[in-house]
Amino acid sequence: MTRSLMTRVEEAYLRLFRIALLVLLTLVLVATVAMAVQGAMNAMTKPKAIQPAREAPAPAVGIEAFIEEFDKEPMRDTPPPTDAGGARAKPDTTLDDKVTAQIRKLYGYFDGYQQACRIPLDAQVDQRTFESSFDRRMMRNLFKELGDPYIESQAGFEKALLSHPRIIEICVEKRGRAQVFWTSMNWHLDQWRVKIKESEEFAVAETERVERETIAEAARVAATKAAGIQQLLISLGMFGAFFSLALLLIFAKIESNLRGVQVIERAPQDA
Repeated sequence: MTRSLMTRVEEAYLRLFRIALLVLLTLVLVATVAMAVQGAMNAMTKPKAIQPAREAPAPAVGIEAFIEEFDKEPMRDTPPPTDAGGARAKPDTTLDDKVTAQIRKLYGYFDGYQQACRIPLDAQVDQRTFESSFDRRMMRNLFKELGDPYIESQAGFEKALLSHPRIIEICVEKRGRAQVFWTSMNWHLDQWRVKIKESEEFAVAETERVERETIAEAARVAATKAAGIQQLLISLGMFGAFFSLALLLIFAKIESNLRGVQVIERAPQDA
């Protein structure tokens, strides 16, 4: 006996329902796995390595800027450099040798400068007069405060400057009265202090940068981990939804099988 139209329509809808459930189950399963993997990765996020604070570049004073300034408006009768407060501290005898060696080294550069300038012999500054023009206590204070890098920079600066062709040319033009030595000594000291201040500011800025980046990275990691935990919870809920849909599919299958049994039972009776 031919099944009724209603039964055939019902079975067709049941088949469509099973197909839709299978597609939905597949999508839910894929989404659950993806969400679980992503959540696990986020939950295990570790902070990135922060670039450590960079060291400030070593102070360095070049002669080019001085020559440019000196060439425009040479200063005259510049006094020897004094320390920042003008105070005279107690002598530090451990620095005496360094002071003496530095003064003698500077005289060597200065004497070469005098010769290159063709200053008359009776107008040249001899070593004794040159050394007596220095305030040794002030130099000891400077060397103690600024250390060996300053001593080496001062000597290198004066060596390069006093042998520079343009400086020699200025000296010749001014007939030995350019007063470049003490002008350059003061200028180098001022520039060195500027470089020291810049180095300190650089170090502070680097420390602050590292602190900011560390705090920002910790906040990022905490937020990522929280999002990962939330994703894991969502994936758990989606897994529950997967099982619920699977049960629906099972029930639909049972319903289909029961209909088949009913058809078989009816067949003998109809016969």
